[in-house]
Amino acid sequence: HFDGPGLYVDNIYIMNIGLPARQEEIMKYGMGFILAPKTFDASSTLANLGQRQAILHDISTSLGIFKDSGTPALTPLAKRDLDDGRVGIFVLPQKKDVDMAISILGQVPTLENAIRMPSESKANKEAHK
Repeated sequence: HFDGPGLYVDNIYIMNIGLPARQEEIMKYGMGFILAPKTFDASSTLANLGQRQAILHDISTSLGIFKDSGTPALTPLAKRDLDDGRVGIFVLPQKKDVDMAISILGQVPTLENAIRMPSESKANKEAHK
């Protein structure tokens, strides 16, 4: 949804889209998803920029993207809510299939270097003794 020129997925700010024509394209073709981490460790993994890029890559290659060069407003983006760790995903796919998109999002592999287990860290365990 839009709040003025601001594009949001739920309450997560994605970007500024000032042109009414671009806003119309986004409302017509765009899809937004919220990834909600189930644990603190999952939140840390989703905070990894590479993991979010992998998510965008998988969904974009599977569904295509509605974009031409020189139109940054139509670029798929993933932004994180710093308060609760949720990630807002914004895409403009060529094939607008919500069920397929949800399936793809659920199958993105976790990158080995993105895995974070802060709950298992020695410092965290000592702090909770």
